[in-house]
Amino acid sequence: MKLKKNRFFLSSSGFSFIEIMLGLALITISGSATSYLLLKSKQNVNQVIMKTTRNIEISNVIEMIRQNIDVMQIHYDSSNTMTLSKMTKDNMPWAFNQEIIYAASECPDCQGKFGYIIQPSLEIRSLYNVKLRVYHTSLGENFIEYNFIVSSK
Repeated sequence: MKLKKNRFFLSSSGFSFIEIMLGLALITISGSATSYLLLKSKQNVNQVIMKTTRNIEISNVIEMIRQNIDVMQIHYDSSNTMTLSKMTKDNMPWAFNQEIIYAASECPDCQGKFGYIIQPSLEIRSLYNVKLRVYHTSLGENFIEYNFIVSSK
């Protein structure tokens, strides 16, 4: 009995050219998918690290304001127009970078800028309403605004 030889299929002693090409195609596809998933995973991890760092820095700013409410700025104008007009990105008096707070003029390259307005509560004596607006490079031109109430010591 003679085995027929075909151009693409050889005898049972090895792999054919088509089998090798299919194997290489499968390896290439699975490798590409794996590298794409690893790249996306790395991007997601970097975004999470940036957001976590930003949130830690903002938390430190909030705690600084809460602990030092007696020496911070206080505005007795309770209108919201005064609050919103003073809190633009260019008017932010403070800057922060890696958990250190600077005057905005001292650190023009800092990653974040913030400003806040503290107003006495109209309802309860010795409580203050704090409006904090934070700009960060990771937010682009957007900002995060925090409103909270603190008490004086």
